[in-house]
Amino acid sequence: MEINDKRALFRFVMPVALENFSSVLIAMVLSAIIGTISYSALAATSTANLVITLYSSLFSLLTVGSAVITARLVGANDRAEASRTVEQTIFLTIVLSLALMVLSLALASPLMRLLMPNAEDQLYHESVRYFRVTSLCVPGMMIYCVLVSVLRASGDARMPLIITTIVNLVQIGSAYLFIVVLRWGVLGAALPTVLCRTVGGALSLAMVLKVRQGFHVQFRKVFRPHRPTLLRIVRVGLPTTLESCFVQIGYIIANSLAVGLGTQAATVYQIANNLQSFANVPMTVGGAIATTFIGQSLGAGHHQEARRNGYRILLYILPVVGVLYVLMATLSPWLAPLYSGDAAVVSGTVAAMWVLMGFALPALSINVIDPCLRVGGDVRFVMLETLVGVWLARLPLSWLLAYQLNMGINGIYLANILSLVVRAMIGQARYASGKWLYKKV
Repeated sequence: MEINDKRALFRFVMPVALENFSSVLIAMVLSAIIGTISYSALAATSTANLVITLYSSLFSLLTVGSAVITARLVGANDRAEASRTVEQTIFLTIVLSLALMVLSLALASPLMRLLMPNAEDQLYHESVRYFRVTSLCVPGMMIYCVLVSVLRASGDARMPLIITTIVNLVQIGSAYLFIVVLRWGVLGAALPTVLCRTVGGALSLAMVLKVRQGFHVQFRKVFRPHRPTLLRIVRVGLPTTLESCFVQIGYIIANSLAVGLGTQAATVYQIANNLQSFANVPMTVGGAIATTFIGQSLGAGHHQEARRNGYRILLYILPVVGVLYVLMATLSPWLAPLYSGDAAVVSGTVAAMWVLMGFALPALSINVIDPCLRVGGDVRFVMLETLVGVWLARLPLSWLLAYQLNMGINGIYLANILSLVVRAMIGQARYASGKWLYKKV
């Protein structure tokens, strides 16, 4: 697909945009419902969800590795190798996700204590209860995430939208039933996640097993390990996995710092993150566009066109991101009360949303340029860029600004903004050099 083909671009972008906007809206509504359970419920579930998100980072090995390779192979019209890549991806996803689920069930209590050493008792116990139940969603969630990314990489954005819409409807419907109607508390908040992710995993697996344009998966071959293909997936995906894990661990540590400031501060942190996630949707869309269009262009040997397209994607999305950030900050006085009736929490959230305006430009650059570098085979460089930004900038600055300079939650946000600026500058310099265009994947 060529990005200059406006019809092809529109057919791809609209389903991806709708899918991501709907998912974020559902997450925002779900967080508002969870906020009605107890004063600490939102902070408790959000902390546990950070670990589940870390698992998604671990599975970047497959999500990114398979998507990058599939996009390149589809662009090169190598149907047989693309099919084998997807088959081996399914095999690894099933085996690894089941092992991770068992481990999570066994370590739920000590893991939550490790993440929240100074948390109040109610917050800690709610986190443990929620995490144990949501651990059951790991196999379905990972199959869903990995295979939906494979479908997009092959150029199919419509089917992921359909699957995600069904998943979202199941989640919000069951959340209303379990939390509002049956009043099952934190258990009622966890069950919808398990139910919807299981449905999503089953649907995405069923769709991938059908004959697709870019590949044809045969289920009887899924459980026949093919060592060269497995090693190729690991080679491409491992640096991204390490990168994603370091980023997510950074988020977890930042969350722990927020919890250390008190339950009120932790709630502000989670509400502001929820509101910001809506403004970040175009960035996610831009990353999906970059992986698919740039990957297929490179697979077809159109290197300079791929390079120009990365800048085009960035320019197309920039005004949308700017408008959404201003909109969410402006509306925050009316949106924050949907999550909490505490006046101090609401005022803190409103202040944080204006601080978060500094995220927009550097975060957009990272979300578009880094996928271009990855699909070009420059995954190790992106990993090193992330390590510098998170571990040498964000975390030390978070501790300094939040605790030593008494800036609280805003100090944590400011530290993140500065680290994003560092990462964006490094990524832009690498992209401009063109060294990523001719790497072997």
